[in-house]
Amino acid sequence: MEKEILSSKLASLKERKKELRLEHATDLQNVDAQIRELHEKRARTILRHKLSADALDREIAELLRRVKRTDDAMAATQRRTDPEAGRLRPKAASPASASSDIRAVIVDILKDRKDISESLLREKLRGKGLQVGQLSKQLDAMVASGLVRRRVSDYSLAKKH
Repeated sequence: MEKEILSSKLASLKERKKELRLEHATDLQNVDAQIRELHEKRARTILRHKLSADALDREIAELLRRVKRTDDAMAATQRRTDPEAGRLRPKAASPASASSDIRAVIVDILKDRKDISESLLREKLRGKGLQVGQLSKQLDAMVASGLVRRRVSDYSLAKKH
């Protein structure tokens, strides 16, 4: 009798184990399906955003081309209507004005960076069309008025407290 009870209990436990495996496999299939669905949704979202960004990039490029054409047309019109425009020489900027222009550009460059080396700063200023012959002296003057010298030729803006 005890043997029959144990064998029926064993059969019932084996059946329950079989049901658990089947339930587990079904749950895993459902989770895998959800994961695939989320991956597909992610891919669609990435594609949609990329297409939107590309469309905006094309529109920006077209507007920039239109602005350049308008500027070129205005410059050509200016040359044709004003014969003196080509002969006038612009007045050289005063040293104080040039110095303050360079200071403003240096501050703008440093707003986007933690710090910058003097050589990279020279390149950036040259790229903006500014003269950098007296840059070391100007940087020393700026250090006296709040610019921070981190190392021998690395500079950063002072932290605001």
